[in-house]
Amino acid sequence: MRWLVPLSTPAFQLEKINAEAVIAVSKPLVSPDAVLCSDGEGVYASFSQAQGVTHQVVHNRQGKRVVGAYHHRLKEWMERFHGVATHDLKNYLGWRRMLDRYGRGVNIKASLHEALGPPCNT
Repeated sequence: MRWLVPLSTPAFQLEKINAEAVIAVSKPLVSPDAVLCSDGEGVYASFSQAQGVTHQVVHNRQGKRVVGAYHHRLKEWMERFHGVATHDLKNYLGWRRMLDRYGRGVNIKASLHEALGPPCNT
């Protein structure tokens, strides 16, 4: 029997691809019991060692399909904008993540929750 677990594919833009940059953005996203799957790039090995998480190198087509499918959906969705400015890219990626998370259930309440965070109980 094969276990199916939810996969998370964060999308953000890094100024540099080095261990320091990857650690800075990935540390709050990866829990200690996570398994980091990557293409084997050295920065991911450095991150997994620094954070004490398991690092699994994916060399097969299955990993390519997961990332490839996300890339395909993102590219297809962004075509309607006829390109975006680099400084706006993180906003578009955030918008797309929200649409992926809520699907057809996206509404004003969900949008405000994503933009502002959960309501405060006072």
